[in-house]
Order: sequence, then C-alpha cells, then structure tokens
Amino acid sequence: MAGYLDEDGRSDTEAGTGTTENRSTEMETTGADDVADGDEVETGGEESDETDELNATIGEDHPRAGDPFIAVTDGSEQREAVTYEQVDSIGEPTYSSRQGHTVPVQLTPAGTESYTTALEETGALESPRDAEIVVYDGEGVHDTYSLGPDLAAAIEDGEYDGRFVVLFETESEATAFVEEFADGE
Repeated sequence: MAGYLDEDGRSDTEAGTGTTENRSTEMETTGADDVADGDEVETGGEESDETDELNATIGEDHPRAGDPFIAVTDGSEQREAVTYEQVDSIGEPTYSSRQGHTVPVQLTPAGTESYTTALEETGALESPRDAEIVVYDGEGVHDTYSLGPDLAAAIEDGEYDGRFVVLFETESEATAFVEEFADGE
C-alpha cells in the first residue's frame, strides 16, 4: 500500500507508520491547506484560486462508464465501490510542495453512497488501516491506499461529500489521467 486516504493530507510518517512517502488521497481538494501552510499551489501552470471549473465529466456513453474506478478489499475479497459513471467530474492537475501532483475528483451522490456503503460493508470504517482501497485508471490499477482515520470519521458522521484528490508522481501522469477521463481512451 502506498499511503492512506484521509482528509488532512498528512504523510504516513506523520501518522506514525514509518513510511516517508505521502501518497494519500484526501477528502477536500488541494489548495486551502497548502495556502495556509505557505505552499504554492499550481494549476495547469497557473495559480489556482480554487474556483477552477472541473474539466471532465463522465456520462453513460463514456467508453468506461461501467468499469471500476474504486474498489475496496477487506483482505480476502475485493468489492467494487465506484464505477467511472459514478464520478461526477475531475479537475485540472495541481501541484503543491506538500502533496506533489494531484487531481481533484468529485463523485456523484450515487457514487458517494456506493463508496461509503462499500467501506461500511468491508469493515473499513471499523478498522481503517486493514482495508485496501484500489484506485483504477485507464491502464489498470493506479495505486492502493488504506483509509485514514479522519476520513473514516467524516464518513461515519455523514459529513463526507464525495470529494478527494488522487496523487501522481509527475505532472505528465496527472495530465494523462485527466485526458483519459475526458477521452475515455
């Protein structure tokens, strides 16, 4: 597992697991925390004011509409949690010194419900670090994560709104991810 899904974007080292790589996917879009921390946030080579329109949407006619986008496993069985058609939109790639390259994702209400149901049914909310969350891209598995305790608490409290960011090592990977959503190729 590369990291954990959480709303505060802290690295595994900060969570006490010993991993130095920050590969979390968080509940809120990148920017507010980074600006508060003094980090510069770049969107598509320009400064972001966090009001950028999300640039790619998925419809029923999208070539991957029924394909899995997120799956959750409890160690013995994998459950599809979100399909491509349950992704409402994705935003432009952004960069911050704290998180690196990210792409914001917004799930539809049905996608948010499906995701939270899968997390509940696999026991991920009770044991967040024991479940594995798999994020797919057009070529297969993009990365795997565990569920951070803050995001688990937000879901249990009914406060999760279906927003998170996906992390990438390079800007070109983030851009390709957005283009794949837009084109379906």
